[in-house]
Amino acid sequence: MDYLTRMSTDIIESRKAREVMKVKSLTMLKSKLLDNSKAAKPKEELAIIRMYMKQVGESLDAYSKDSDKYSKEIEDAQAEMGYIKEYLPKELSEDEVLGIANEVKKELGDVKFGVLMGMVMKKVNGQADGKLVKRVVESIL
Repeated sequence: MDYLTRMSTDIIESRKAREVMKVKSLTMLKSKLLDNSKAAKPKEELAIIRMYMKQVGESLDAYSKDSDKYSKEIEDAQAEMGYIKEYLPKELSEDEVLGIANEVKKELGDVKFGVLMGMVMKKVNGQADGKLVKRVVESIL
């Protein structure tokens, strides 16, 4: 089942269950996917979902700086991230990334940070945060 079909089904189920925040979040994400599909050079759906997740995360960070004033917004952003996360592949753990990084380092031998980082990012294929990969790669160099 593709993302749009699954999302449409989830929106209908959430409406029936009266989960207002989930309906709002999924509708916004679906809108971004539909806009992307009409673009001259559409991006991969998973990339759009990740970008939206990053935007919500940035909003959460901004709200967290004044948590007393924005407690409702923080709660909403956390809930929204939970809904979006259901559409993303399972994140790799730090140990799994370390294993991949060591494997790539063995294959390539003695290389510079940028080369190793690039190859590890290709191998993890978006299943790990870039900051985590950077930290792991720096630790093995």
